[in-house]
Amino acid sequence: SFSLNVHDFVFPEESIETVNHVIDIHEAYGVPVDIFLTAPVFDLYMKEAPDLIERLKTSPVVSVCYHVRAPYPYSADFDWLGLGDMAAATRSPPLLAYEEHTVDLETGLPTEEVGGYEYMKEVFGYAPKIVSSLSNGPIDATLSKIYEEKGAVFTLHHGVSTALGEKEGNLYLRPEDVDFKLYEHVHDEDLSGAHMFALAEAEIPSTGLRFIGMKYHENNFYTEGTTFDPIFWADGKK
Repeated sequence: SFSLNVHDFVFPEESIETVNHVIDIHEAYGVPVDIFLTAPVFDLYMKEAPDLIERLKTSPVVSVCYHVRAPYPYSADFDWLGLGDMAAATRSPPLLAYEEHTVDLETGLPTEEVGGYEYMKEVFGYAPKIVSSLSNGPIDATLSKIYEEKGAVFTLHHGVSTALGEKEGNLYLRPEDVDFKLYEHVHDEDLSGAHMFALAEAEIPSTGLRFIGMKYHENNFYTEGTTFDPIFWADGKK
């Protein structure tokens, strides 16, 4: 399965151009692609690229998916709000607020405007089937219930083999045996598709039915590093 992770709100013009380019390629070859949007980038596209929103909605090869990045307090290891220390009943309302409203990128807090997973579901006409916050422990458990109630089916874990039918909390795990990061091979001498697939196949842990995830981020096409790191990280601290 091919995935494009989209999260760059710092350079929206480059992000928009790149996502269009990737869709061009996948439509030309008829290869499906899961495009994972963060809510802040989705909000930007709604304002600055409504034609791209329509294309994401109507392209025969695109499935819109959903993921979370900083400053959301349930992005991986980014729990500045102390959600992990709350009881489940106390944790659920703030998580729900994040998934139904836009977020102020300076304060990291939800606003009064409609946004999040709920708004994406409304605009695209279907609930994004795959969601990923890569949170930890009890936060994930509460989130999976919220996402499942809103229509999500899968979540995902990278770095471990997950078989078809496995579940975590209320959601199925998207099957994946190899998380092949295409962006780690941009300096290879051989950039052919055949070479990339050979490298990915070499990582398969065993024989039988196996799933390879081929992954890229939109900013990998035009930057090195992650463009929003300097905003939310200082000297390696979040």
